[in-house]
Amino acid sequence: MKSSFVSALAVALVTVASTNTLHASFHLMQIEQVIGGVNGDTTAQAIQLRMRSPGQNLLLTGAPNAPARLVVRDAAGLNPVTLITFDSNVTNSNTGDTVLVTSSNFAADVSPGFLGALRTSTNADFTLTNLIPTSYLNAGKLTYEESTGTILWSLAWGGASYTGSTSGANGFNGAADPGKFGGPLPSSNLGALLYSGAANGTNSNDATDYAVTTGAATFTDNARSNFTVTGVPEPSGSIILLFSAFSGLLFRRRFVC
Repeated sequence: MKSSFVSALAVALVTVASTNTLHASFHLMQIEQVIGGVNGDTTAQAIQLRMRSPGQNLLLTGAPNAPARLVVRDAAGLNPVTLITFDSNVTNSNTGDTVLVTSSNFAADVSPGFLGALRTSTNADFTLTNLIPTSYLNAGKLTYEESTGTILWSLAWGGASYTGSTSGANGFNGAADPGKFGGPLPSSNLGALLYSGAANGTNSNDATDYAVTTGAATFTDNARSNFTVTGVPEPSGSIILLFSAFSGLLFRRRFVC
């Protein structure tokens, strides 16, 4: 009898420990905001995740060898492309804190940023390894998942043009099948597809949970810095240096004369 009690207690403790690890890692996360391009430039992309609970900053802490990743699929829900497999954690971990993942070209389309040759950051916590293919922007599906394939949050778009599976997180962060958003992924202007629910909200219905921003989208990194999409590339380093040299020449000529 005593042996059975000890065994049962051990199982319970392991279960509690596993649950605590799961809930204090990276699993309770939303796909909060996505932009597939800026003013038609589909090399300028960004995905913003938002923590639904404290302690979701440990992007490397999943099942063994199963860090978090972002995967996109085509209009039939096929041909998956891994956009990024996270290779480090982030610092801030309160409910509502974000994780910003962008393409390297996205930095030129936001403000504030860094001028030309002085640019030292992509205004992101991570850089996409692969872009969302242009052919996926009209209809497709983006999932936030463990690298074992367990889906934690699902965002499908394209309305009737998307014919693939819309299955989501099997109830972990919301409905097992949250459906799909009715339009394409924004890429032709400054707007983004934004989750309209609260920071602790669930993935219940993509058709109503998401909407395109009415104006220029604003993205936030894990350091809680905000970046507004402008679509106006900053001047390059060579232009800045040329302008500085020209200004200096005019200044000297003014006082020589």
